[in-house]
Amino acid sequence: MYERRRATGDGESVHNVRVGQKVILNVTSDTDDEIHAHIGGEGYELPVQAGRPVKGSFTIDSPGSFEVESHHLEKIIVILNAR
Repeated sequence: MYERRRATGDGESVHNVRVGQKVILNVTSDTDDEIHAHIGGEGYELPVQAGRPVKGSFTIDSPGSFEVESHHLEKIIVILNAR
């Protein structure tokens, strides 16, 4: 299981995960937002309300690099490299 504790939205955070590994997102935002993980198909979306912590998870089923981004900020939060 991989859990990202803190992300700045700078797009420079890269983390290695295993294919089949559960990824857990714990997100708190200053504004309403939607976090989107581009993991194939329709991806994974996590709605976020301002000031309220939210938790979500997904599993990466194939190898590759996958971006997790903030729709509101239009920035990449983290890149997951699955092997």
